[in-house]
Amino acid sequence: MLDKLTAMFVKSAGILLLAAVSMLWIANWANASLTPPGDPAMLISLRMVAWIGGALALLVALLCLFGGQADRQTMWVAWLATNLGAYGLGLVKYGVVRLDGFFINFQESYGLSPRVMSVVVLMAGGYLLLGSYGLLIGRRLETRMRHKAAAQDDYAKISCPECGGHIAFPASRLGEIISCPHCSASVRLGSD
Repeated sequence: MLDKLTAMFVKSAGILLLAAVSMLWIANWANASLTPPGDPAMLISLRMVAWIGGALALLVALLCLFGGQADRQTMWVAWLATNLGAYGLGLVKYGVVRLDGFFINFQESYGLSPRVMSVVVLMAGGYLLLGSYGLLIGRRLETRMRHKAAAQDDYAKISCPECGGHIAFPASRLGEIISCPHCSASVRLGSD
């Protein structure tokens, strides 16, 4: 189940990123005459931020669409989403609470309000961040449960004939004589 969910998420993340990069680059190219504000966090023009961020997002999108290992692809999406989230927090630190000026290219190119673009960006970023981390945590828990189940399968259990206490032991020790951990009587492992 988790494998199918991961595969679906990776493909949808790749498509979402590819669409976002296309929109970002088209808007950036179409509005070359507009001069949006400079980026307060990185101290470069927003146009340059769009080209660099778009290139990184394109790389992750291509890895998602054409890569072969879903867990690694999910980690790349988590990496990108984490960096986008950190960038957003950096903007907040510098006092940017409204992204109106940052989406001027989108507003002009696609006729969408900056508020709508802010909501779309937050939803897309949330999907990428929560989806990737949720799947990575789910995969980690699944692996732990599988290891725990395998470890339990390698153990056998008996009851002490003297006191009735339960004794769990590695199956490889079957037939050995030990002292009962409850009453110290001699017990042959597997002679329940």
